[in-house]
Amino acid sequence: MKVLACDGIHEDGLALFREAGWEVLVSPPIKDPEALKLALADADAVLVRSATQVTLESLADAGRLKVIGRAGAGVDTIDVDAATARGIAVMNAPDGNTLAAAEHAISLLFALARHIPRADAGMKAGQWPKAGLTGFELEGKKLGVIGLGRIGGTVARKAAGIGMDVAAFDPFLPPSAAAKGSVPLKTLDELLAWADIVTLHIPRTKDTTNLLSEQRMRAMKPGAYLVNAARGGLVDEAALLDLLDDGHLAGAALDTFATEPLQEDSPLRAHPKLILTPHLGASTSEAQQAVSTILARQVIDFVATGAVAGCVNLPPLTAEAAREVGPWMPLMTALGKLAARLVQAPTRLDITYAGRTDALDTRPLTRLLVASLLGAHSGRVTPVNALAEAAARGLVVAETVGGDGDGFDRLLKLRVSDGNRSREIEATLHRGPRVVRLDGVEIEFDPQSHGVGQHRQFRAGRGRRWPGPGGDHGRSCARRNPAGQPARDARRALAGAGLSMRILLARHGETPWNAEGRYQGQEDIPLSAVGIAQATALGERLRALRIDRALASPLSRARRTAELALGEGRASQLLLDDGFKEIGHGEWEGLLASEIRERDGERLQAWREAPDTVQMPGPGGESLQQVLDRAWPAFARACSGLGEADTLLVVAHDAVNRVLLCRVLGVPLAKLWTFRQAPTTLNLLEGAGVDALEVVRLNDCSHHTALFGEAVHRAL
Repeated sequence: MKVLACDGIHEDGLALFREAGWEVLVSPPIKDPEALKLALADADAVLVRSATQVTLESLADAGRLKVIGRAGAGVDTIDVDAATARGIAVMNAPDGNTLAAAEHAISLLFALARHIPRADAGMKAGQWPKAGLTGFELEGKKLGVIGLGRIGGTVARKAAGIGMDVAAFDPFLPPSAAAKGSVPLKTLDELLAWADIVTLHIPRTKDTTNLLSEQRMRAMKPGAYLVNAARGGLVDEAALLDLLDDGHLAGAALDTFATEPLQEDSPLRAHPKLILTPHLGASTSEAQQAVSTILARQVIDFVATGAVAGCVNLPPLTAEAAREVGPWMPLMTALGKLAARLVQAPTRLDITYAGRTDALDTRPLTRLLVASLLGAHSGRVTPVNALAEAAARGLVVAETVGGDGDGFDRLLKLRVSDGNRSREIEATLHRGPRVVRLDGVEIEFDPQSHGVGQHRQFRAGRGRRWPGPGGDHGRSCARRNPAGQPARDARRALAGAGLSMRILLARHGETPWNAEGRYQGQEDIPLSAVGIAQATALGERLRALRIDRALASPLSRARRTAELALGEGRASQLLLDDGFKEIGHGEWEGLLASEIRERDGERLQAWREAPDTVQMPGPGGESLQQVLDRAWPAFARACSGLGEADTLLVVAHDAVNRVLLCRVLGVPLAKLWTFRQAPTTLNLLEGAGVDALEVVRLNDCSHHTALFGEAVHRAL
């Protein structure tokens, strides 16, 4: 992935892109649309502030562009409609500069009240300019705030704190909200006639351009003051000069202008009643750092997972709603592709969200499903433009929320039609993402891992059973097989990987947390008494088996576990390899679980939901792909020379074992936590063959519970 960062984006945000494996290209402002068009041709994301304008023309060749990020609040320098039509998400980070912008507006109030710029200029010119600079006190004055959002609300709170009488008008806030807040609301006309000072804090739109026209400014109190630290173009600048000249307005302070940079010969520059600053509202080091890191995380998460935080052209999601829909998003993409294979030219799509749907925001899920369905055929379709594309292509999308879940907590029902025939799909996340019915026939498979008509075998019917451990035929494949593949597929997967032996995967004894509860990761410390007891118990369970070879990390915990499991006289069968060390957690090393949640909660959440997207922080931090890249060669060396009758014991930490499972079973690393349901005793790995792969868990994984909560690892 490649991101183009224009306009001086703070380095802290760019560092997050680099940590996530992105290529970062830093550029000064690009004001020529043709030059920007060339720069965007191979970019996946572009970050801008206010200098670079992203226009329809500049997007003409942006075939790879997925996100336009505005490091700040206003997106009036971005053609949002053009981006939406091309399926490009537009994101901003309005929260990062709230305090900086509000404080700048307050500072302009003080500058107006006490003539600070004129006093400073006179002193530096060798004068003692006390005469004519008598100011006024802000306490007791009436402040009219236009726009009561994040910044306007902060200005109102701070102004009230210095004793000002505050009221507000908000064109985006219904009058019924007046009773819910501490700031009384007025109509615009009422506010202008009431206020001693008016301050603007709204975005520039078609409706708000020149909101303060000559007529409205004449409706202000004679001798009133005006502050605009929001967006240029909200005030009729020519009319403002006239009202200052004739004395109707006593003064004004502007931080933003209709044209930026302000022309050198602009009459605004010379007017004695004007205070001008060059769009400094967000120009604090804290604000620039905050908006860059907020925006970076939003863009990275959007590209990796489809998360829509801060997206101005997609329906907004609360944090709670995002947690609800997150697990469904990969399934929706897979179901859209499946539906596209079943019906080539659909004209109608009926979607029913059944079961427990009270907390489920279906809007992003429907958009994602439609984008996947249409994008499988032609053109660039993303959740941003999916519904518009559907309408343009004659696809009717109907959504129903509620109804019987047929025994499932939540059940998704799809009906895809082309006018002549219809196909029906039912899917759920219960016991893993899976299709449970196809055209009314009970069937179980994971659409993320299988394609209709491909060589993998699907299991029709829920009652068919496969042999369990010790010949037990009492467990159905549906309960033991979240990936939806028959047990014999594991043997096929092993053969496809060039492997034929039996493989036992064992997690080394005890947790990687020391007695104080601090993560010790790759630190080489002795196996504790608890760990020794666990490893000895494992050895007892393995006594009846012939172990032909064992592979472990040279770290004491793994090495000693393997030695005890092998028993006396079999040490020569043990291979030690650095490739099997625990995943490098970088800056997490030595931290308490609570400290990890507090300092790096977003990364921790990503590790829980999309582990394949996470790069552990700081020096020594690794990604799952890096772990696989070092573990797989060691695994292949250990397998060398072993045949179908041989058994290999692998002793490693969970992350190492699980990336190997993903590779062997041919599933993406995103499915890492699919294997979390392995039991604590020697048993079959769910989704693998009875004679192919087995798993041993030596502890209760309480450290996972501490990090992620009981629900995530309840099955452990």
